[in-house]
Amino acid sequence: MVFEMVFPRETLRNGFGSYMKTLAPESGLELIEVSGSATVVEGEWESAMDFLRRCQEYIFDHGFGPAVTTVHIHS
Repeated sequence: MVFEMVFPRETLRNGFGSYMKTLAPESGLELIEVSGSATVVEGEWESAMDFLRRCQEYIFDHGFGPAVTTVHIHS
């Protein structure tokens, strides 16, 4: 499955983009695209949801506030 995760704010300049680039392969996902506000990954449901959970934890732990994320799923 392909998952597009749209985050609530710019993510490339605050270290989050680098974190995602490392986290995706560690989570068993193929990173397809990273932009300022969205990330596209391909892989299994469980891996993608774990990736999303860890991304949201990163956002919260680094003081970016609550992270409402929109997820588009393409099968």
